[in-house]
Amino acid sequence: MGTSSKMSLRGILYAVTFLIAVLLAIDAADNSSLATRTSEVSSPAASHELKHNVVLFVPDALRADFLSCYGYPHPTSPNFDALAQRGMLFERCYAQSSWTKPSIASLLTGLLPSVHRAVSSTHTPEQQREAVKVQVLRPQFSTLFEEFKAAGYQTATFQVNSHLQPQFGFGQGVDHYWFEHWADPAREMDAVVAWLEKAVKEPFIAYIHVRDPHPGFTPSEQVLEQVFGKADTAVPTSAAPLPGIEYMKRLYAGEVRYVDAQFGRLVEKLQQLGVADRTTFAVVSDHGESFQEHGVFGHGETLFDEVLHVPLIIRPARTTSARRVPWNVRMFDLYPSLLTLSGIEPPPNLQAESLFTKDGELAVSANRIVLSETDKKHPSGDEWLTCVIRDNAKAIYDTRADSYIIFDRRTDPKELNGRPPSAGSENSEIVKLLKRQQSLSEKLAAGFGPAEWTGMDSETREQLRSLGYLP
Repeated sequence: MGTSSKMSLRGILYAVTFLIAVLLAIDAADNSSLATRTSEVSSPAASHELKHNVVLFVPDALRADFLSCYGYPHPTSPNFDALAQRGMLFERCYAQSSWTKPSIASLLTGLLPSVHRAVSSTHTPEQQREAVKVQVLRPQFSTLFEEFKAAGYQTATFQVNSHLQPQFGFGQGVDHYWFEHWADPAREMDAVVAWLEKAVKEPFIAYIHVRDPHPGFTPSEQVLEQVFGKADTAVPTSAAPLPGIEYMKRLYAGEVRYVDAQFGRLVEKLQQLGVADRTTFAVVSDHGESFQEHGVFGHGETLFDEVLHVPLIIRPARTTSARRVPWNVRMFDLYPSLLTLSGIEPPPNLQAESLFTKDGELAVSANRIVLSETDKKHPSGDEWLTCVIRDNAKAIYDTRADSYIIFDRRTDPKELNGRPPSAGSENSEIVKLLKRQQSLSEKLAAGFGPAEWTGMDSETREQLRSLGYLP
């Protein structure tokens, strides 16, 4: 789609916002008492000198409870911990999906998967495997990168997942795009450092999505010893192997430590360049990882806590005070939050809400309603799971079974004792809430039109097949 077509699609969304801005400017000229109000709605050019850089660091499949600053009993995350000691740690952040593509599309659009519809792959019979198609992130959505680019930022993406390539819509608004299929995080960080040293111009936003601790888990013995110590090594021997699941968890913890070290390299380089203080850092994950807490390994198939509860640490530029935020928030709230912290007005029609006020103060003082969805990576469209979390109550709806299951997480924090809703009870109210939220999403999705699909080249097909996304 050409630029003119894209702008015309967005024109409808922005027309009211533009008109209000014009009327405010006219009022300011006629009434000096409004000067303070209108000065807050400054243009990108007028506020360019005030803008700071943004680094968004996304380790793939990182559970919150495997970071030391979230309570893990071994030292997996010294660099993430150091960031939390200078910023805000959100104790209960939840991803909007339990696998990468829809979750990142939500992060980049501020919309739920059922609205942006950048979700499924379609599988064809064995004899037609070359005809695989996938849903794309459509151009009518204004991405996080496009909003920053329009405000005068240089935009960069570094990532290793074939689902997130420009051919599928994930390069919209990106000036510098680096991709290498499933590259080691150290190699990816080499590319980030080289870009920072040679090509970067301020202000910039850099999105860095690293593969680990996504399965499979291959940390070195040295890294494992950094976490568990020589006296408690996670490396099994043939004579005394660790139990299988616990051994996998230790390998996973080692991967977390390895990714943390790469984040440390990034912070050190920004400090050397003298820009770390004027850079906002955000660390978040696209989803978590299951270790058979509910009978499955991996992610994408369920909406339990182990695949939705992700870390969120934000260190706004030029701040050093630490704070732990105890309320439920959503991963995709980062979209308007990073814009707001940068003095940029978020676009209309977002389902996400900023975590900060225009003055940079925390805008959260109670639990937010959380919605998350997964199509279970199934192309038929009838395998969706949807969940809502309100305070400590949680409801999951299974589309295929047309059934609900309710959890009271005050008495059942591991979500092991779900029950069906009963009429007139408290758990029937959360089902009503979920239905209302689904209805609102359906109406919003209808305004953006149906999902769009595209094919892919043979190299991309094999890359996705190697990761288990295709048969």
